[in-house]
Amino acid sequence: MSHSSEAITGFPSLTIGVDLGDRQSQLCVVDAAGTTVEERAIATTPQALQRYFAERDAVRVVLEVGTHSPWVSRQLAGYGHEVYVADPSAMYGARRRRRNDCMDAAYLARLGRVDVQLLHAIQHRSEATQAHLAQLRARDQLVKSRS
Repeated sequence: MSHSSEAITGFPSLTIGVDLGDRQSQLCVVDAAGTTVEERAIATTPQALQRYFAERDAVRVVLEVGTHSPWVSRQLAGYGHEVYVADPSAMYGARRRRRNDCMDAAYLARLGRVDVQLLHAIQHRSEATQAHLAQLRARDQLVKSRS
């Protein structure tokens, strides 16, 4: 990642907000000045994410916690990106706001650009730990069904 604009402005050169969906995810890319430089949708598949993120210089990426965030965050971190998984209930609290995928992606990018502490970021379990936990839960269900 080029740190020149980060050193000058205090903000990362690029921040990408990703609103993950089951089939399609919305991306919003903002630069250090806060200008939106790209908005687009990509398929929520490992292949599509690889095509978009693998060859890109390291950037800050912000996602909301959800069904796909564990594997997506691991994949993007594997490409060298600085990945934050935001907790929306802590970020938004009880207040309701009008939401759509584009607005959510832009909000994540802008919030991640300014102050990552406002994201109330969470750390997902490792893939191995998640697999062990699934095995324990399955075993627990089996025991409960036998008694």
